[in-house]
Amino acid sequence: MEIGRLLAAGALFFAAGVCAAAAPVSRGSESSPYDTRKSAPSYHAPSGHSGPSTAPSSAASSYEKNRALHVPPPTPQAHPWTQTPMHAPASPFNAHAVSPGFQQRAPVPNTVRPPVTNTVRPPVSTNSRGAMPASIPQPVSHPVNYYRSEPRPAPPVRTNGARPEIHDVRRGLDIHYGPNGNRHVVMERSDHSRVFAERSGGYVQHPYVFHGQEFAHRTYIDHGHEVVRFYDRHVYHGVPLEVYAPVRFYSVGFYGWVYQPWSTPVRYTWEWRTRPWYRTYGYYFTPYPVYADASLWLTDYVIASSLEAAYAAQVRAQMDHTGSLSAAEKEEIADEVRLEIQQEQAAAQANATDPRGGPDYGGIGEVLTDGHSHVFIAGSTLDVVDGSGDDCVLTQGDVVRVRAAPALGAQAVNATVVASKGGDECAPDRTVRIAIADLQEMQNHMRETLDQGMEQLQSRQGAGNLPAAPAGALSAPVAAGFTQGAPAADPNAQAEIAQQAAAADMAEKESAGASSQ
Repeated sequence: MEIGRLLAAGALFFAAGVCAAAAPVSRGSESSPYDTRKSAPSYHAPSGHSGPSTAPSSAASSYEKNRALHVPPPTPQAHPWTQTPMHAPASPFNAHAVSPGFQQRAPVPNTVRPPVTNTVRPPVSTNSRGAMPASIPQPVSHPVNYYRSEPRPAPPVRTNGARPEIHDVRRGLDIHYGPNGNRHVVMERSDHSRVFAERSGGYVQHPYVFHGQEFAHRTYIDHGHEVVRFYDRHVYHGVPLEVYAPVRFYSVGFYGWVYQPWSTPVRYTWEWRTRPWYRTYGYYFTPYPVYADASLWLTDYVIASSLEAAYAAQVRAQMDHTGSLSAAEKEEIADEVRLEIQQEQAAAQANATDPRGGPDYGGIGEVLTDGHSHVFIAGSTLDVVDGSGDDCVLTQGDVVRVRAAPALGAQAVNATVVASKGGDECAPDRTVRIAIADLQEMQNHMRETLDQGMEQLQSRQGAGNLPAAPAGALSAPVAAGFTQGAPAADPNAQAEIAQQAAAADMAEKESAGASSQ
C-alpha cells in the first residue's frame, strides 16, 4: 500500500512538471532605446489614409507606427525590387551580409518591425557651448556636404596612380582627394568641434545639449549663403551617427494635404526647365508630366535640387550622358518621400505633445532593420570601391539601393547602384560598399531637401497651377522644442573655413616638397 501511494505521488509530480514546462513563459518585451526614451505620442494617420483601422501600439516608436501604416504601391510590375528576396547582393566584401535572424523573404506590407536593439544613444558630451539666444534657421540651398566611404584604410595610391589623401598630424588636418579631383579638408578639434572645408564652402560644427540630449550644431557656408542645422546623435553598430533633426514642424492639416491625393492631377511648369543645370542633366532626369499628389511634386524637387548641386560642384565635366532615372526608379524615390512625410508628421505630433522631449527617430538605424528595401540619393561626392576592387564615385543625384541590414558588427553595407550619370561614376547595377555613416548622410540629404521642398510647396500652393491648400494647412510652422535657447549661427564660420583651406594649401606644398626629395 505504501509503495502504491509513493508511485501515485510521483506520477502527480511528473504531470505537474510537464504542464509547467508546456505553459508559456511571460517575458517583458524587449524594447528599443527609441521607445523608452519618452512616452510615445498618439498617432493619427492622414485623413483618407487606407492603412489599418487600429493605430499601432503606443509602445512602438514613431517610425514603427509610420512603417505599419506605409503600404507600398500594389503594382509589383512597377516595383520589381519588392519581389526580390531580402538579401545583400553578392560581393567579396561580405559573403554573409544578412544579419542573424534577418528573414529571407519579400517585405510584407502593414507589419510592425521588431524593435531596434543595436542602436543606442552616445553619452552626452560635457563640451557644450552653452545656451545662446534662440535662432530658427531658414532653409537655403543645401551645400555640398562631402562624406567619404570607409571602413577600408585608404591605399597609398589609387588604381590610377593618384594619391587619395594627406594626413597632416602637425595641423590636425585630413585632406582627401576624390577620384574626380575634388578636395575636402576635415579637422576634428579637441573640444569635439569640427571644421569641414571644400571648394564651395563648408561647415563648422559644435556640440549642443538640450535637456541631456546631445545634438550636433552646424553652421554651413555655401557660396556665401549661411544656414544652421541640427543633428541628433545616435550610435548604430558601434558607428556614431548624426541624424538630421527638423527645426520646425507644420500643422496636421498641412501634412494631410501633402500626403493625400489631390482631387485632380495637375500640370506644373518648373522654373528650372530653362536653367543651365537642367540642360546639362535633362538626359538623366525627366519630371513627371502631371502630379496626382504633393509627394510626386516633392520627389521631383529632391532630385532637381540634387542635380543642381552637382552642376554647381562642376560634376558635369565627367558626364557622358549614358544614364537615366527610369519611371520605376523614380517611384522608389517617391516611396521614400512618402515615408519621410509620415515620419515628420509623427515627429510634429510628438513635438506638440512634449516640446521638451527632443526627436525620437534613429535614422538608418531604424530604416535598415525594417525588412524593406530602401533607396538613397547621393547629396555630395562619395568615392567607393566596388566588388572588383575598382574605385568609382557617386555624385549628387545618383541613386543606390540597400536591400538588407548590415551583418552583426559590420560598419558598412552592400548597395547596388540604381542610377548614375555616366562617365567616371559608378555604373548602374554595380555592387559597392558604403559606410553606415555615409549612408546616414545620404538620408540626411533627402530629409533636409524635403524640408526645403515643403516650405516651397506651402508658399506656392494655389499658384502656378498647384491646387490651393485648405485653411488648416496654411498656419505658420512651429519651432521644434529643442531649438529653444539653441546657439545662433557661428559668427566665425566663414573665417574658420577659409583659414582651414589655406592651411590645407600649405600642407599640400610641404607634402609635394617632401615627395620630390
